[in-house]
Amino acid sequence: MSRHASRVREIRKRVAIVAVAAFLLAFNLIAWTGSMGTTTTSTSSSSTSSTSATTTADEPTPLTTHQS
Repeated sequence: MSRHASRVREIRKRVAIVAVAAFLLAFNLIAWTGSMGTTTTSTSSSSTSSTSATTTADEPTPLTTHQS
């Protein structure tokens, strides 16, 4: 086997080892932190309520928000 062929084989072997090591590192990091993106679903329900308030000149107007 030529010197060039053995050198190429060694480089390919190192690249494969680094690729496997990077995959294992990333896989273990995700498994340890549990970070897989947002997989939870949330439901929201809205209710309407009306309030009436009397204000005088010194009191600020109450802030109301309405959801539909």
